[in-house]
Amino acid sequence: MTPMSSQLKITVARTHWARFSLLLQEGVWIKGPLNISLEQFLTKCAGIPKKDLTDLVQTVFLNGQTVDDLTKAQVANEDIIALSASMPGLLGATLRKGGYYAGLRQEISHHGRDLEVADQNGRVRIKMFNILLRQLGPGVLAHGIWLEPDRLQTFLKDRSEDFWRDCSALTLNDQALIPQALLSMKIDAAQIQLIVSD
Repeated sequence: MTPMSSQLKITVARTHWARFSLLLQEGVWIKGPLNISLEQFLTKCAGIPKKDLTDLVQTVFLNGQTVDDLTKAQVANEDIIALSASMPGLLGATLRKGGYYAGLRQEISHHGRDLEVADQNGRVRIKMFNILLRQLGPGVLAHGIWLEPDRLQTFLKDRSEDFWRDCSALTLNDQALIPQALLSMKIDAAQIQLIVSD
């Protein structure tokens, strides 16, 4: 029987953290309670400071719809959230949360929904773009992301010798490993939590 989940912790020099940007752009799973607001989910479950949500995150999509008020939008299982910093031009101004031109995009704006969720946990896919990868990505990685084993192992096998040389600690389910052992094994789990630190 396949274990439901495993946890992989990687301690690697901060100079290599940009390599994880591709995962964040494509989207990673974050687990947590579903009966909370989008703001609460991003701060409590993804580890994004509330001030950064206000100051740095200028455009938010929930399942392809723009969100103006993160305190009113609720998350549901398997939702997809996309986060972006300020984008240039009229398009960026129109998509900006709570912006002057928000009225021009009512057809693609999130207007809330009725969710019958009580004390239930689930997972939400989060994607990040542009400078948020550098500004918020490290905090999200340190808080922990969830990936499918095949996707994670493909990513790890593409890392350079420099990456593994600068990796000072590696544990799988609290058992210390060397890089060669990790790269040669097949992780027998339905999903893996990845935590990155320096």
